[in-house]
Amino acid sequence: MDDDIIKEQGLRDIYYNPKTGFQTPEKLYHRAVSDGLKVTRNQVKKWINEQDTYTRYAFTVSVYRKNATSMKDAVSNILEQFNNRFGKYPKFAQFDQGTEFYNKEVKSLLNKHNIEFFSTYSDKKAAVVERFNRTLKALMWKYFYSASTYKWLDVLQDLTDNYNSSVNRSIKTTPDSVNESNWTEVWKTLFSHNLGKPSEPKFAVGESVRISKYKSVFTKGYEANFTEELFTVTEVYHGHPNTYTIEDSADEPIIGRFYEQELYSAEGREPDFKIEKVLRRRTVKGKKMALVKWLGYDDKFNSWIPAGDIKSLT
Repeated sequence: MDDDIIKEQGLRDIYYNPKTGFQTPEKLYHRAVSDGLKVTRNQVKKWINEQDTYTRYAFTVSVYRKNATSMKDAVSNILEQFNNRFGKYPKFAQFDQGTEFYNKEVKSLLNKHNIEFFSTYSDKKAAVVERFNRTLKALMWKYFYSASTYKWLDVLQDLTDNYNSSVNRSIKTTPDSVNESNWTEVWKTLFSHNLGKPSEPKFAVGESVRISKYKSVFTKGYEANFTEELFTVTEVYHGHPNTYTIEDSADEPIIGRFYEQELYSAEGREPDFKIEKVLRRRTVKGKKMALVKWLGYDDKFNSWIPAGDIKSLT
């Protein structure tokens, strides 16, 4: 593999999985070197300056359908906006887990511009975009009220420009004012609070945990916040913040790392198996059996049980 690609991949893994909050390029450099990555300080500074997340600058485009062609056109539009703003195309593109991004047309477009793309698997890992979404929705509702209309297509760009020209509380300046002359100060503003020794991990390897469910805007407050299924912590990563990898009861690893606020200790608790629904029934050697799906568990845990046990289990 090309040496530059190895460096790019190594820095990306440290920075994005998850973003650990390196308060200066120097901190990221030392972490990379300690992980065995052969990079120079200048290479680290250059790489950081190519990551747009810290600028908080937003691009938007309206999408009528989520088919392959529509998504390709939408991503292409965003890339051109990015190029016009920064004079280059991004090196990385981070998507959520929506399948609409994973089609041949979008992949071909990204490959054309040598853009590496990936997804994160934690509910909290797209926090920057989710925060922007909430801000944009708030701006939309203010417009709806003042203009007495719910038509937003014609003002989408104006609302986005409004966001980019407003002071962002995280970076203490406006996204459209961040440039090569002040990006290091913006970086320090974002991450200078992550100083000192990491806190003691809340969970230990081998501990049983539940993971948080994704809560949307419409989730009811009384709905359960954590999964029924129990998982086991397999590794602890010390840092700002501490993160964890876990596996399910079938010893299969769950992709990605998890923050402490996404986990809930279930140590000492027995798994609570409740039947969600009966999928099939059959009779085997005169004995009635039922294929059931367990509440809160993936389909791979579906199992056959004696039909007579259903009443006592539900």
